Amino acid sequence: MEQSITVVTCLFRGSGKHLVHSRASLGLPLLAALCLCLCCLSCEVASQGHEAALSRYLDAAAAYDTGDMAKALSIAESALALDRTMVPALVLAGKAAFFQSIPDKASSFLEQALRLRPSGTEARLWLARVQRFNSEDD
Repeated sequence: MEQSITVVTCLFRGSGKHLVHSRASLGLPLLAALCLCLCCLSCEVASQGHEAALSRYLDAAAAYDTGDMAKALSIAESALALDRTMVPALVLAGKAAFFQSIPDKASSFLEQALRLRPSGTEARLWLARVQRFNSEDD
């Protein structure tokens, strides 16, 4: 009896990955192959989103370095719209918000950074600075 072969192609970062299954055992293996392909495609989309967020973060860092805190905050927020888990962008947004005299927003960004990375020294130091500023203001 001749078996025909089914090839499922999965594109991941431009290179074709092939998963081969015989038609006789198509049920679960084919489903697994299709799930793997969908996972690879979603990883590619997520990777592209992360790359765009990283690019925006770098632009925000450049604006911060030149002292343009309003621009740095705006760009950091656009990076965070793409990747809410980017801790460096959260810290940068917190610092820029602090220098824009928006301490509540600064605290929010820095607290979120610490929830994601509890050992984050820079976020912890800046949050303490914001809290000290708030207590002096009262």
